Amino acid sequence: MAEDLKLYAYFVEKLARIGPIKRAWFTTFNLDISFFEKYLLSALLNKEHEDIKTPQDYEALSAELANDASELDGQKTEVRVFHDFRTLKTEGKPKQTAVHLHPIDLKQINADNAPKFTEGVFHPKVILLETYSGQYWLMVSSANLTLGGWARNRECFFFEQITTTANAREVGRFFSAITAHNSDFEDNVLLRKLNSGRFASDESTWAFVSSFGKRSLMDALITKNNPQPLRVWSPYFADDLSQLIAEYRTPYFSSVEIIPAKNENLKIKITEEAFAQCQTEHEVQFLQDKLPQAAQEAFVHAKVWLTPQKIAIGSWNMTRAGMNCAKSGNNNIEAGIIRTLSDSEYSVILSSYATKELLNASFSTPEELNEEKEDILDPYSISIELMLNWDDGTLRLLQPAYIDLLSAVGESATIALPGMARQNITILEHPIHIKQHARLFLNDRFFELSDAQNNTLYKGYVREIGLASRPVNSFENIDDYLKGWVSKAPEDKTELHRLAYASEGDDELRQQTKAILQGNDQNSWFTSFHAFECIASRIKSTTNESELKRIGRVLPGSLNELKLHLEKLLELYTADKTNFKKSPIYLWFLIEKANEVFAFFNSKMPSENEHIPAISNLQFQDVVNMNRLMGSEKQGIEKWKQYILEKIKIEA
Repeated sequence: MAEDLKLYAYFVEKLARIGPIKRAWFTTFNLDISFFEKYLLSALLNKEHEDIKTPQDYEALSAELANDASELDGQKTEVRVFHDFRTLKTEGKPKQTAVHLHPIDLKQINADNAPKFTEGVFHPKVILLETYSGQYWLMVSSANLTLGGWARNRECFFFEQITTTANAREVGRFFSAITAHNSDFEDNVLLRKLNSGRFASDESTWAFVSSFGKRSLMDALITKNNPQPLRVWSPYFADDLSQLIAEYRTPYFSSVEIIPAKNENLKIKITEEAFAQCQTEHEVQFLQDKLPQAAQEAFVHAKVWLTPQKIAIGSWNMTRAGMNCAKSGNNNIEAGIIRTLSDSEYSVILSSYATKELLNASFSTPEELNEEKEDILDPYSISIELMLNWDDGTLRLLQPAYIDLLSAVGESATIALPGMARQNITILEHPIHIKQHARLFLNDRFFELSDAQNNTLYKGYVREIGLASRPVNSFENIDDYLKGWVSKAPEDKTELHRLAYASEGDDELRQQTKAILQGNDQNSWFTSFHAFECIASRIKSTTNESELKRIGRVLPGSLNELKLHLEKLLELYTADKTNFKKSPIYLWFLIEKANEVFAFFNSKMPSENEHIPAISNLQFQDVVNMNRLMGSEKQGIEKWKQYILEKIKIEA
């Protein structure tokens, strides 16, 4: 696979030359999140994609993400992906990192010309990079963020540093338009730099052009009063192609040459009728690339517009929507660059990409073209963004506003969230505290919005901020947990850490926990006492609320983790007392002591939302089987119980 990833290899090579990346913003039409995380995200973070295999590997990527500006510490990277809200692939592997995804609904665009795009799609393929050395780089291409785009298809791409004020302003205008509706981007540092910062040079051989810019593709490409030949590579075409060509050819172009892509069935995406109509036009010719047989099998997804003086590379198909000349709101958001060519550069391009006349073409039927359009987009009419803030443990509706969501989907709509039964949509009116479900959100970010008939209205992934408070690691069992605290710094006992969620299901962990409890290596009472004293001592010496929060639910060895371990043991004992071979008195003691620690922690923690609820413990008389004891034995057990209860108290 690696040898086929030519665009990926080019991207990796460029990243190595420009240095550590501070911010990376991607736009795409189709998004395969599994591909993006394994290949492009790993490349940004200077990792080999071959090494990204396990949940631990993906967690290591998340650890290097800065989902808040405050986390940009000179080493971490802010990564954002903007995609059409109807094209996210949620099948196969789930989203495995905390990278930010931003679904774009063109109805929410706030630009001056926004009405042009209400029925179109978000189609640009732009990568904006900011380095820690203060440079800004731009990559535009025809490739979506999919394996096909970066490996299988023939695509075009452009990668250059932004050095001119004019290009910086146009790039800033583009990203400002697609983020203006999102409160996340208010007074954004990167946008502020592009929109008002200083850049060194005033001249460039290329210009960034987008649907929000001062010039359209055709405005930037046309050389007025000097008609020139136009050659276009495109996989998709207007239904009324001959009429579209006629509108531009006579005033602006001396001839038009079209090189249509062939699909897997070797058909071009033009109907026979449209092809024949174009053939009647003078100076319109259909060509095909001269390629070896192996290369002919690749889908040519490139969109290139070439004249003797200029070349346009980007996302523009030869459709009215792609060229932004549709009369209704059925225009796409597009972007790319137009580069000025010298005579010699033009000659090199023509010789390097030789063509011949397209003969015996196989055409697509109108039904096939319509069916493909329908298959591309999910039938969603609304997108929503949910934000999980690990700092305060809350999940909230980011957009749209709750009242707008309710108006769009109705009060009977429901939402499925990780670890929760399907809930009425009204649950999103206020922030949701997810502390008891936190570990599920670590590796399951998927949510689904449905109507009263259970029809899917939208699917997406929860976004995450406050990653420093994300409780990724834990201990495998209560035994390791106590060992970790005996060291007084459980976060440093990395050799005992594991992910806080089970990557292979709960059954294996259940058996491991049960084996530990029934084995011969159970912690001694002394070790347990000592571990709990270390926990209490650390709580006692901590006056900072943020550090208390870490002890409560973030670090490996958190109190929330202790609660989970003990509740699991309690569940095992209750389900199978006969095979619970170790003393249930020990379990009673652990829970009793843990509840003391929880109460002490709660007394020190000002925020009630961070408090740890007590565990409902076993009845002492049940675990010691008092009915079998003689009078003196009962007295001895009672004294021992009182002694233990006295010893486990924590002095404030």
